[in-house]
Amino acid sequence: MHENGKQGSYKPVACSLYDQYEIWAMHKAVLQITYQDKVIEASIKTLKVIDKVEYAILSNGLQIRLDDIVKVTEIQ
Repeated sequence: MHENGKQGSYKPVACSLYDQYEIWAMHKAVLQITYQDKVIEASIKTLKVIDKVEYAILSNGLQIRLDDIVKVTEIQ
């Protein structure tokens, strides 16, 4: 299930931020993710490119555009 927030062209995230998403995914870290006007808790299963747009595929089944994510906090 896609969470379509921003319409229009995708704005790639910084390489360092993308790398951090990959680290969180590898470690199966539980995250608090703020995007659009929502806050959820989930882990990142994988990162995927669909039609030249990067998505985080989450443990709860959501696919969120990386440029929609406002804040991520690792839950200890």
